[in-house]
Amino acid sequence: MPTYRYKAVDSDGKYVRGKITADSELEVERLLSQQNRTLISIQEVGRKKSSVSPKKVTKVKTKSLITFTYQLATYLESGVPLMSALYDLSTSAEDPKMRVVVGEIYKAIEQGSSLEDALKAFPRIFGPLYIGAIRSGETTGNLADVLRYLTGYLEWQAELKSQVIQAMIYPLVLTVAIGGAVIVLVTFAFPKFVSIFKGMNIELPLPTKILIWLSDFMRAHWKILVFIIVMLGIALKLFIRTEKGKFLFDKLKLHLPLFGILIKKVSISRFAHTFSMALKSGIDVLRALALCKEVVGNKIIESELAVIMDKVNMGENLANSFRDASEFPALVTRMVAVGEASGTLEDTVAKISEYYDSEVPKTINQVFALMEPILIVVMGIGVGFVAFSIFIPIFNITKLAQLH
Repeated sequence: MPTYRYKAVDSDGKYVRGKITADSELEVERLLSQQNRTLISIQEVGRKKSSVSPKKVTKVKTKSLITFTYQLATYLESGVPLMSALYDLSTSAEDPKMRVVVGEIYKAIEQGSSLEDALKAFPRIFGPLYIGAIRSGETTGNLADVLRYLTGYLEWQAELKSQVIQAMIYPLVLTVAIGGAVIVLVTFAFPKFVSIFKGMNIELPLPTKILIWLSDFMRAHWKILVFIIVMLGIALKLFIRTEKGKFLFDKLKLHLPLFGILIKKVSISRFAHTFSMALKSGIDVLRALALCKEVVGNKIIESELAVIMDKVNMGENLANSFRDASEFPALVTRMVAVGEASGTLEDTVAKISEYYDSEVPKTINQVFALMEPILIVVMGIGVGFVAFSIFIPIFNITKLAQLH
């Protein structure tokens, strides 16, 4: 049994330090509470301090959340009571922050809260969909299955994010490398050639004159340029935070060349997965649509879902409610109509999510496969312009020297 070194405050407000042997940090806190002492910090003797103040825990790694959800589902499926499962996870979770979070959930339930209410204390860790699904699971007595659905949903989200990041790495590296090379050439290498050109009595070609002006301007006013770029970035960021800014920016994203179709498919995929998971968890259609509205990540599609929700709330069936939603592909609206008519909406929406599971990765690969040659051509034109501006005057100087 481990020994812990602790710091606490007693009922008189005095600091107390000491050591105590217990099964876990949670048990230490219980024992101190029985002595009217409030735990401030704790460290297992012989180990580096790993405890974290609950007030400081606002987020955990996605991997930690997936692991917690999966393990809790496994415990409950095996017949282990919820409190016993939470107690074990509060002492065995690898992530120190997750241990603290689970410990706080355990204490809240022990004091009479439901699991749903206990999770609400950590809104940045457990989002509306997670909490809504848990509420449904507690109500229907189907908590283990709901946790299993949530595990699959969280794994899908993490995989989608990973696919996008991996696809972006090469284009970003290429852009930074070639863009950096052009900037170095224009600001450092090219000025050395300029001094040679100016010392020769030759007419410089227009591209060279443009590059000389650009080089001189960048070297003389680089601080102003950096300031303007930073200010424009801040102004754009502040504008995008406004409702109008978000709406216009999201509308622009849906109509971007190459990326527009990908962004739309990702949003529709989020809708399909969220709607499917919510229906499987026993959440009613209207509440499921509200949860979808919070996760699609695009104001245009959010506004269409809001209209659909209003129609459903007024008694319209789901098929007719989706009919005028222009941002939803015909495949989605048609399958929703079929699922509603046949009474198999949950299974039909699951098939939509499966379709987008294969469609989104293919689109990601297609978009970035097309983007790479475009980037190479654009960057090649930039490098070629710089090279042309440097070598044409050198060629003219060499030709002039041969004539004399």
